[in-house]
Amino acid sequence: MTISSLIPSQIAHRLFAALFAVMLVAGCTTAPEDPDERAAWEEANDPIEDVNRVIFDVNMWLDRNFMKPVAIAYRDYVPELFRDSSANFFSNVRSPVTFVNDLLQFETGRAAETLMRLFVNSTAGIGGLFDVAGEMGLEKHKEDFGQTLAVWGVPEGPYLMLPLIGPSSLRHGVGRYVDKLFNPLFWVGEFEDPDELEIYGYVEEPINALNERVAVLDTLDEVERTSIDFYAAIRSLYRQRRQDQINNSEIVDDLPVPFIISEGD
Repeated sequence: MTISSLIPSQIAHRLFAALFAVMLVAGCTTAPEDPDERAAWEEANDPIEDVNRVIFDVNMWLDRNFMKPVAIAYRDYVPELFRDSSANFFSNVRSPVTFVNDLLQFETGRAAETLMRLFVNSTAGIGGLFDVAGEMGLEKHKEDFGQTLAVWGVPEGPYLMLPLIGPSSLRHGVGRYVDKLFNPLFWVGEFEDPDELEIYGYVEEPINALNERVAVLDTLDEVERTSIDFYAAIRSLYRQRRQDQINNSEIVDDLPVPFIISEGD
């Protein structure tokens, strides 16, 4: 089995190519000489802001002209039962990603809860279509390898705006790649038809992205309307959400961090 057969559409390869290109550009960027400007530059931790803003503008153009209209149609015309069931299914499939990262963070209690949720929802929840575990009081949480790296003390690295994906950091971007290898959907082709691997990826990412975009339709519009600098507002919201995730804090479900390719539930 080759790596390209593991990652649908070779998304991870493109991601790393983008990260590498970004880091090359970042290496050529110099900090401002003025002390005040330098302090603000270091606090933002966005050494390639000019490049990131261009990518952000392209992403938002794609969002306004494609993702948002599709999300509105999905919300208005697709039954809520289907939307909820699809979100539950892919969340359940992704449970091994959370379970592995729980263990890597030495969160044995949360790992046990994740494993129990996977068992209950895969059986009583009919393959994960229904969140029976949640109704039993087993709360869902999400862990990814970027969070694990943070717990291990790996620095965040520079802020990145990734094409088609959205806000990220070098640490988070690396974590995305590793998490792909923990997702069972990307290993199905080893035991069945390798072509099915691509199909699962093509289905999972758009469905997750649609569900997540629907959740922030109104909130994101409000942030854009009230922000003096929409790019900076999104950067701040992204970092707030990531820090909450790393600290296992309560996550605001409708925190509007837009991306086009889903990061997974």
